[in-house]
This record gives sequence, structure tokens and C-alpha cells, in this order.
Amino acid sequence: MVIATISATLTSLKTTVELARTAVAMRDDVKLAEATQALNDRIIDVQNAALQLQEKQSAARDEIEALKDEARQLRTQIAELEQKRNERSRYRLHEFPEEGTFVLALDESVRGADPAHYVCQPCMDNKAQKNVLQRSSEYGRVLLQCPGCEKKYYTGESVPWSF
Repeated sequence: MVIATISATLTSLKTTVELARTAVAMRDDVKLAEATQALNDRIIDVQNAALQLQEKQSAARDEIEALKDEARQLRTQIAELEQKRNERSRYRLHEFPEEGTFVLALDESVRGADPAHYVCQPCMDNKAQKNVLQRSSEYGRVLLQCPGCEKKYYTGESVPWSF
């Protein structure tokens, strides 16, 4: 009987050890599953952060391109304004005696091969257009007329006219 008791005790002990191993294995599996889930959650967080960074990078790249376009436009505008300023600097304000009429006259010192002429001061300064005034007469008075704004500038000169 002692052998039977020892055998039963050993069988019980063996079963207990197997149950303990199973419990430890189950506990390890649960821990492994929890660790895997935590790792997967962290991977998803990193992927979301990477997507947000890509979106920010794309937005920054778009903003940089827009700023480059704006800078190109501003450089072009500056070049045009400098060209207009240089052209405007070739003229001086000229007053006709009649009615305090002012026009821009080509400065003799920078004239070069250009013929002497007058341009409309408001068009040149306000609209940045160089409109050379055309000579004509009206009721015996010599006038210069702007082809752009059609303003008339009386020169104070007169010509004979008849009906």
C-alpha cells in the first residue's frame, strides 16, 4: 500500500507540476498577447504620427512653392517698375503758358536719337503708359491731345483758322 500511496502521490505531484506549467504557459501567452497588443498600438501611433508629418511636410512644400511664385512675380514687378522709373526719369515737367497746362517733355540731355516730343503726365505717372501727345488745332488754338485719355493740352499758340 505504501507503493500505491507513493504512486498516487507522485501522480498527483506530476499532475500539479503539469497544471503549474500550463498556468505559467497561459500566463506567458496572456503577457505575450498583451505585449503584442501594446506593440501594435505603438506601431499604429507611430504610423499616424508619420502620416501627420507627411501632411505637414506637403503643406510646407506647397507654401514654399507659393512663396517662390510670389517672389518671382515680385521680382518681375520690381523689374517693370524700375524700367518705368528709368523711362520716367528721361522726362521733365514742362508748363505751357496757357491755363497752367503741364506735360512731360523729353529731357534734351538724354534725348539721343529720339525726336523731341511731349507725353501725357497723368497717363505716365498714374497709368504707367507712355502716350505721346498728338498735335492738332481747335478754333485756331494749337493743342496737344493724348491718344490714351483724350485729354487736351492747350499750348498757348494759335494758328489762323477760317469758317
